[in-house]
Amino acid sequence: MKIGPTWLGCTMLVAALLLSACGAGDGRDDNQASPNSLAANPANAAYQVALAYATPLDDPWRGDQPQEIKVISPQTGQVVWSLASETLSVALSTSMTVNADGVPISQGPAQRLFYIDQGVVQTLSLQGDTTPRPRQLSQTSAACRIERVINSDTSGDVAWLLVSLPGANGQCDGMNASDTDDVPVLIGSWQTASEPPVRIDFYPHWMLGPRYTPQGQLTGLLLSTPSGITFIQADGGRRSIDDPSLFGARLLGQVPGKVDQAYVKIEQAIHVLDWSDGRIALSTAPAARLTNTNPSAPRVAWAHETGLYFIVDGRLWQLDGQHRAQAVATPPDLDESRLGDDVAVSTPQELLFVQDVPGSPGKTQVRALSRTTGAAYTLFESVQANQPDPIVLTLGRVALILQAEDMSETRWTIARADLSSQQTAQVVARGVSILHALLTSQTHGGMTHMVWCQANAGAQCPVASLVSYNVEQNLARPLATSQLAREQGVWSILNISQIEHTGAPVFTSYTPLQGGGHQRRTWQFNPDGQGSLKLVQDLPR
Repeated sequence: MKIGPTWLGCTMLVAALLLSACGAGDGRDDNQASPNSLAANPANAAYQVALAYATPLDDPWRGDQPQEIKVISPQTGQVVWSLASETLSVALSTSMTVNADGVPISQGPAQRLFYIDQGVVQTLSLQGDTTPRPRQLSQTSAACRIERVINSDTSGDVAWLLVSLPGANGQCDGMNASDTDDVPVLIGSWQTASEPPVRIDFYPHWMLGPRYTPQGQLTGLLLSTPSGITFIQADGGRRSIDDPSLFGARLLGQVPGKVDQAYVKIEQAIHVLDWSDGRIALSTAPAARLTNTNPSAPRVAWAHETGLYFIVDGRLWQLDGQHRAQAVATPPDLDESRLGDDVAVSTPQELLFVQDVPGSPGKTQVRALSRTTGAAYTLFESVQANQPDPIVLTLGRVALILQAEDMSETRWTIARADLSSQQTAQVVARGVSILHALLTSQTHGGMTHMVWCQANAGAQCPVASLVSYNVEQNLARPLATSQLAREQGVWSILNISQIEHTGAPVFTSYTPLQGGGHQRRTWQFNPDGQGSLKLVQDLPR
């Protein structure tokens, strides 16, 4: 089941240890300052944030062209700094906002670029510098990969990097390899080239998530380790529940109104994890049990700001901030056999989930379920049987449904539904290939635009068909002028998944050459500007 594509990554936060470490470089010099002195959001500064762009390692059209990082001025559309290398690992930190419970809810522009080149970790400020200069972080010279970026506050300018180093075998195995001996370390964005990285004893996939105050200051990191559950405080202190049976616990979401309590799923029960007042404890009795009459039915639970929701024996239940379970409704025609932990996308009032169409084997539908009344209706139904499950994205109470038209998922149908009027989804476009969502938020409201082109019979992208679709306005705008479309013709592929969610996104195109190979270009556009596509001017060679 796919209810929200995994490729819509948001730069998540991390952290751990040592907020007492000194220094916070701004990319222009190595002056040292306390990280806590940089809490002001640089998005409010006079500088406009430039854009970071990187070509991925798995780029199939790269050929002998090296990876690139380009920092581009949104004002001038020109590259102000670039780097080409074969050994890059790239990550960004972004500004963010949190709600009253300290939960990150929205993501802003990129503030800082991090990259590894030839084993050295570097950073570059993206706060509008006209001549940005990279700065080395820590003394390590054999870094493998940036595994995660963890904001120390909402600014996005102060962050921890979780970085992997080669282990005893001297190789970069990857943190997810079953036989890896890679060594995880933390490196701060304020560190100098003479400081060592901070050795840690946990892996990225053990992290349940960073925790923040309502003001957006990092308080620590929750982990599910082979020894139990641990909370690493931002000052380096630790609190642990030593119980190996807790390994693999799943964080479902924050308890409403509590900055230091969360719901966790352990086997088939929901518990409350409390790390307040210098302690850490798990509720002795489960707040709810996910026990179905049918033992083979999936156990389903998901969180929302108003509480935790779960389905048992076909009934929708809500667990409120006082950990009280209340039956909401028994949704009609609920097919539990298709439900899983990633069952639902939430809007301010509904839950959206995918299930089989009753009486139509192989066909699927998207259902909307009111979280208050339990009323349900069908938003969308697949036209053909045995298609991949649709992907559901939301903007407030508007749902966008992406249905692959074939098993290879190279062409898509896009449909839109306004849930405020209980509207069924209306098709917006068919035969769409290369698409990407522009996001500004992580909770019901992030997807503001979709970018796509209509692929031709040769699976290429005619430039004239490249559009930016405003989800709220239900309006698609062609991005290329007629002259530019004629000049460019078709592109073989777009690295459109690299678009940054800012006001002036960039991406890369590949134009086939007569003698073979492809010409690679970088473009910039305004998501709401018809004909705004323009070529990014590279630095003089």
